[in-house]
Amino acid sequence: MLDYADELREKEGLTVREAALHSAKRRMRPIFLTSAAASMGVIPMILGGSPLWSPMGSVVFFGTIVSMVLTVTILPVAYWLIFSRADRKSINH
Repeated sequence: MLDYADELREKEGLTVREAALHSAKRRMRPIFLTSAAASMGVIPMILGGSPLWSPMGSVVFFGTIVSMVLTVTILPVAYWLIFSRADRKSINH
């Protein structure tokens, strides 16, 4: 997502905010599908009821879901906040 945002800024000349939004929109589907596949893959471990595998499956399931949400929401905002300062500095100089 970050590489694509950098590419949009360099090749398309987009602002930091526009590049963050476009890269988040474009990469949302692959991120969601990968996270969903990993989460659904551990459901048999959770339903198996094993004292070892069931808790580990729960951690993997909820960890991938939470990381997906954070990746799709927080990462573009953080990119925008961090690089908007650099963008303003390059405009002023």
